[in-house]
Amino acid sequence: MMKKLRLNISQCICSLACSATCLFWMRHVSSGIHAGAILFFWLMPLVFFYLGDGALRWLRIPLRPVQAFPVAFLFGSFLGILLLFFFHLFLPLPLQAADGLLFLVALCVAASAPTRRIASGEADRPWLAVAATVMILAAATLWTQDLRPALTVQGNQVVIGPWIDALFHAEFIAEFHDDASPIKLGHPDLAGRPLPIYHYATYILPASVEAWSPGTTAFETVMTFWIPFGFVQLGFAAFCLATEWSSDLAGIAAIAAVLLVPSAPTYSIPVYYYSFHWILAVSIGLAYGIAGLSAGLILLTRGLRENHNYLILSGLGFLAADAFLKVHAALVGIPLGLIWIVCCKKGWSVRRRLLVGVALAVTGYCAMRVLHHVNVGPNLLPALHDVGFAWATSRILMMPSGFWHDLILRPYFYLPIVHRLTVVFLLVATTLGIWLPIWMVLLFWKRRREQWQLFDVVPLLVGVIFLYYALCTTRSKLGSLDELWHRPFVFFYFIAAVWCATGLTAAFERRFQRHAVGPLALVLGLSALLMAVPWVQGKDVQHSMRLYAGNTNTRFDLGFYHCALFVRTHSAQTDIVQSNQPPVDPLSENFDSGENRTIDPFLSAMAERRGYLGRSPAYWIQSASQTPEMKVSEERADTLKRMRMANDDSTLKGFRDQTGIRWYIASPGEPLSWPTDIVQHPVFTSEGYRLYDLQ
Repeated sequence: MMKKLRLNISQCICSLACSATCLFWMRHVSSGIHAGAILFFWLMPLVFFYLGDGALRWLRIPLRPVQAFPVAFLFGSFLGILLLFFFHLFLPLPLQAADGLLFLVALCVAASAPTRRIASGEADRPWLAVAATVMILAAATLWTQDLRPALTVQGNQVVIGPWIDALFHAEFIAEFHDDASPIKLGHPDLAGRPLPIYHYATYILPASVEAWSPGTTAFETVMTFWIPFGFVQLGFAAFCLATEWSSDLAGIAAIAAVLLVPSAPTYSIPVYYYSFHWILAVSIGLAYGIAGLSAGLILLTRGLRENHNYLILSGLGFLAADAFLKVHAALVGIPLGLIWIVCCKKGWSVRRRLLVGVALAVTGYCAMRVLHHVNVGPNLLPALHDVGFAWATSRILMMPSGFWHDLILRPYFYLPIVHRLTVVFLLVATTLGIWLPIWMVLLFWKRRREQWQLFDVVPLLVGVIFLYYALCTTRSKLGSLDELWHRPFVFFYFIAAVWCATGLTAAFERRFQRHAVGPLALVLGLSALLMAVPWVQGKDVQHSMRLYAGNTNTRFDLGFYHCALFVRTHSAQTDIVQSNQPPVDPLSENFDSGENRTIDPFLSAMAERRGYLGRSPAYWIQSASQTPEMKVSEERADTLKRMRMANDDSTLKGFRDQTGIRWYIASPGEPLSWPTDIVQHPVFTSEGYRLYDLQ
């Protein structure tokens, strides 16, 4: 048993490098490092490795020495996140106890799994895994430079430097940090309402960081761990998928292609709407989704190559479970996996492929109709009006005016077929950049040499799925209106970059003797030079969307921040907090500026307690107009207005019992009609802000 748990030198170095890098991130955001955080970050890579290694051995998947740590870590992190997520939801355990349970499960899985099988075909170069891990950790650190520090104090104001979505993530991380289940706690911005359906699973990791490091806030865990570790996941996904499809050298090249080559809009068509590294920096859940997608594709590659049905089913299971990490990944991965199986499954006749394909198409259409009817998630059905890329970019204005703006942004469905094809081509070129001509050249080269392989169809399939979402679906009425026009592009870019990296290295290696040092030295040297890209662009990647500058460097009052922190440290996890959230006209000039961000959850993110009305009704009008929450928010705004006018103890007590509010933050000069003995005795004050304990 102990032999199965023993790590070799390269695996120990990789694990310790991950731990040390995580502590480095925390040191540059938090004021100090708690002993619990040191323990957590030391054990986390080991837990993921043991869990992934044991799972792969149970699946009878042999690995080359260079793959041993990266692939096990990739699979283990995916499985560990899901297991920890469900432990916390359904077991009556504090989060720290759930973390301990995951550690025991990982040890048991690794100890009871069959003996490792070592794959042949490559030289024994385990040190390449160390080189790959160091590259990934360095790139992740450089891409997240502008998160350190993320929150600064300037005079009597607090400035949040990164993209404002960090607040949204922080409020949900705060709920997962609590020992009570998020299902029990409910919506953080509408206390008492059920938690909406969403991809929450990745929040469990930063929540664990907060649980093991009491001095670290939920907002800080977004910066210290959740975003940087997402870039780590992205790098391991690229390395593992490329080594599965090709060689060890391809894995190193894939890391460089995904993490070190600039995003397409920085050097090609300037549609920053499709900037790969920017969207990952502000919506890092996509990187976790890419990691899950890659794990599923690795299993499907093995299953289709060896014709093992259990691996194929396991791969589909990974792609479906990826919805818990990022639903957009599952919306790409599930159709991709099914179509790939229909096209490439060994032993199937043409008739069988057609029958299975038609059956899957009918089932998929019925599923989309059902989801649309019950109003769950973005609309997946094709539409005829206000659809796709051209409409989105013209309304959202995420590209500067000029030649490309005028060429692309014309009424889409009322144009000749030539212009429609032009828009499609420009969309692909905007998304892929340099990878598009490389892809075309490699396809032509493979066709001439008749060297097609199983995975060569994958980029094309992903591209078709992306184009369907980008050009054929209508705007979403739940969440961001461009959910499907935008998010799936990252999977297209990632797959194309990894595929091109494998193709280029394969063509390059054929000119040298097997296991020659020259190609490896060249790729490593080029990767070292390309580190300049994240070193330069990582300093302001979150601020690179100049057209939407109001979403960064957001300011709010220091007194409010101090009151929120007081609530965080002096209240129970089930308490409800509230501040003055005046209704805001979503069409007003200052609605989306840093001066009046009542649509963003400052209160529940910083106080880490549920708000009775955490966001003004303007948010619900903008992002959830088709849900009951919009009407509830309007009713609660009216209730709060009447509550502030309560002029005697019994009336105020009635509102307190009705709303459940315990803590109320009053802004400077805010009129309150409450009894004098309450108004004049707040429990805490700062910079003119007053905090009242109503119970």
